[in-house]
Amino acid sequence: MSDEPRAKPACTRRGPWREALGMASSLVLAGALLALAACAGMPSGSDADLSDPGIQANLDAALRAQKGLNLRTVTIDVHSKIVTISGLIDTYENRTLIRRIVRETRGVEQVVDNLVIQE
Repeated sequence: MSDEPRAKPACTRRGPWREALGMASSLVLAGALLALAACAGMPSGSDADLSDPGIQANLDAALRAQKGLNLRTVTIDVHSKIVTISGLIDTYENRTLIRRIVRETRGVEQVVDNLVIQE
């Protein structure tokens, strides 16, 4: 055996391309971790509250977000994921809007429309 230093095999040497590849991998990993961290606070589809009170809260928020929609005489009841909307509404367009919002709300399985257009 000689005391001469042995050369490293080519596969274990770190060349400039290998360092660049390592840095690029680190950046991709860091970006993925940042994206996951940003989404961590957001409720996923399975975290959404689909109970009757949860559906009621989602409906209230969605309907109140509509500017110019008068809901003072409208009641919304949720029972077993069946939503009943009742009351007086001023126009056919508003009735259609309310029905669409209720129908498209996650968790709603059926809509009973008892709205009356006040003339």
